[in-house]
Amino acid sequence: MKRNHFIILVLFTVLNVWSSQIFAQNKWQFGVFLTPKIDYRIIQSDKDDELSRLIIMGHNEKDKVRFGLDIGLAVYYNINEKMRFKTGFEFTHSGYDNAFIYTGVLDSLMNNTNYPLSFIENNHSTKHIFYKIPIGFRYTFLNAKISNRPFVEANLKPSFHSSVFNNFNIFWSTSLTLGYTFSMLRYDQLYLGLTCDYFLTEIPESELNIHPLSIGLEIGFIF
Repeated sequence: MKRNHFIILVLFTVLNVWSSQIFAQNKWQFGVFLTPKIDYRIIQSDKDDELSRLIIMGHNEKDKVRFGLDIGLAVYYNINEKMRFKTGFEFTHSGYDNAFIYTGVLDSLMNNTNYPLSFIENNHSTKHIFYKIPIGFRYTFLNAKISNRPFVEANLKPSFHSSVFNNFNIFWSTSLTLGYTFSMLRYDQLYLGLTCDYFLTEIPESELNIHPLSIGLEIGFIF
């Protein structure tokens, strides 16, 4: 019985040393991820007049969230057992459901009334497609010997709008992810994360400036 315990202990030690050496040698890892999300936006205007404020207030009252989707490929470089550098490619489909302000707003302004808001209810949707290049870091908490560990990841993403082929536009977004890894093998990890993505640069739409915002559940696999 003691002999069996000794053999198991030796095997465990050998495997642990071997896996540590493998980790030291395999600095590069690859991943795929999918993020179902809820999209919305923050609206701003270059004009600081009453009409602009009314339009923004009207959109905030009538606009609705949409469901979007991110799909991506990731490349990781393991700086150490807890810190990873990340880059890759990400396809983003986002938007929101909006309502147009009726010309009654203009009429009320000209007549110097209390500016009642009138809307045309419709099913119009604003949609955006972006191609992003995430550049960031992932920090994993706890010791690497623990298979399931929480992590935090932050990225800065140069983003190219789908109109890039007609007009070269580069936007910048940032994201923060809080998640948890579930290790199946030493280098095969399934992870889930709550991620928030916000555009730092504005996207012009008519006379408004839009900052897309999304919250989603990132599901990924690193191998």
